[in-house]
Amino acid sequence: MDIIVLSSNEEIRNLIVETLSDTRRLTGITGITAGNMSISADPKKYSASVIVSPLADVFGLDTAVQFCKGGGAGVVFVTTSENAEKASDKVSKYPIMILPRPVNRFIISEALRLILHNAERNEENEKEKAFLEKKLNDIRLMNRAKAAMIKYLAISEEEAHSQLQKRAMNQQRPISEVAAEIIKTYEYLD
Repeated sequence: MDIIVLSSNEEIRNLIVETLSDTRRLTGITGITAGNMSISADPKKYSASVIVSPLADVFGLDTAVQFCKGGGAGVVFVTTSENAEKASDKVSKYPIMILPRPVNRFIISEALRLILHNAERNEENEKEKAFLEKKLNDIRLMNRAKAAMIKYLAISEEEAHSQLQKRAMNQQRPISEVAAEIIKTYEYLD
C-alpha cells in the first residue's frame, strides 16, 4: 500500500517516513516537502496520506479534502492543538483523522493502521460490488434472452432457460455471452 506524506517541515516529515518505514504493509512512501506539489499528486495512487499542516503555501485542509474526493483513501491530518478542533468540525463527513501536535511514532502508526484497514475493507467492498453488478447484469441478459425466445419461438420459460444453458455448454461459452447473442438475433427482428 502506498502512502504519501505532505509536509513543509522536513523534521516532522522524516519522523513520519521513518515511522511508516517500520510498517511492513507498505509498498511505497512518497515524501513531499513543497505544499504546491500536494495539489498535483494523484489521490487514487495512494492508500492513505499524511498531511502535516501548514504546508509551504496552504493550510492543507483543502488538500486533505481533495484527496478524499479524488478517490484517495483516508487522510491523517496533523495540525496544531489550537486548529485541531476547528479542522475536525470542517471535515467531519470525510475519512480524515485529525491529530493535534505534538505527535509521536505510536500515534501516527495507530492512526495509519486504522486508515489502511479501512482502505483494505473499501477495496474488498468495491471488488464484491463489481462482482455482484456483473452477476446482476448477467441475470438481466439471461432474462431478456429468455423473453425473446418465449416471444419468437413460442416456448415456455423453463424450455428457454434449458436451451440457453444447453447452447452455452455446447459452445463452451459463458451463458451471458450466449444470451447477448440471442438478444442481438431476436432484437434485430423487431
